[in-house]
Amino acid sequence: MIVLGFILFLLFLVLLLAVLLLFVPVRYVLDGSFIEGRPDGTAALSWLFGALRGTVTWHHGVMLSGSIRLFGMKLFDLREAEHERTF
Repeated sequence: MIVLGFILFLLFLVLLLAVLLLFVPVRYVLDGSFIEGRPDGTAALSWLFGALRGTVTWHHGVMLSGSIRLFGMKLFDLREAEHERTF
């Protein structure tokens, strides 16, 4: 009986994840231009009503910043990753 309940719970979680992936839209915003042939702008992507969010900013073809956040907590930061890579 406990095994059947566990299997039903796992099936429910898989079904819930499938419904979220299929019916919650991905929102993206791109804003930029080319100045002297180099890209300049920002890009942002969010899913699950902003719970998962990613942003990237570049200026004159050089990436300045970027991050990935889950519920507002920073999971990955490109500035910190580049800083760690240089030392």
